[in-house]
Amino acid sequence: MQEYNVIKTELTQKGIIVHKIAEGDELKTVHYSAVRCGLSWPSTEASGFYVILAEEYVDQTRFEGQKRPRGKLRFLKEREHPSVFLDKLFVNLTDDCALFHCGTVYSDLDVTREKDAEFYREWTYEKKIIHGKALEEAPYFDNFALGLSLIRRWVSDGLLELPEDSITRKQLKNITKADVDTLPPARVHAINALRFVVAAYHKYPPGPFMPYTPTRKKRPRTSTW
Repeated sequence: MQEYNVIKTELTQKGIIVHKIAEGDELKTVHYSAVRCGLSWPSTEASGFYVILAEEYVDQTRFEGQKRPRGKLRFLKEREHPSVFLDKLFVNLTDDCALFHCGTVYSDLDVTREKDAEFYREWTYEKKIIHGKALEEAPYFDNFALGLSLIRRWVSDGLLELPEDSITRKQLKNITKADVDTLPPARVHAINALRFVVAAYHKYPPGPFMPYTPTRKKRPRTSTW
């Protein structure tokens, strides 16, 4: 998969994340309203896996009652981690979170993962990690079919495009209706990571960064007579 080549990242006073990226001989500037990560924990059935997506910033003043347009989700990074040692996974994860200015990691925080989640929070605290230290429960983490439908909706709306050679895309292309009903979700780690982060964007839209512009009401004209 072609690397997303970040040269510099910064956060504006408005909370917009700015990436300076190299594309061939060109240096481009991209603005994002949020950068988030989806994490699938390692298990006996699959390696650990995470996906980082960024929602492009849409600069538009909203009026009261208007629906805020959504930016396209850009696929920044995927990484598979075969090691059973969580601290090695955490190093790579927080390295990439710092590189992309990723704020929150969304995952399955079921009771079976309480110890892993606590270990992550302790580890990031001890290392004084800033980016990616927020570990949150992914919306609908226990509903695999719903997560797939959300991914398909974002793709069909033209708001998410997955790299052709990515592990995530290959898993999505190979999954069948029968798999959804019978396959243990832990075995499709890339899909899990993707559905966690897409569900977070679906439920928790970033922003708004622009204040509402109230609809101006015409004042009744006062008679001069």
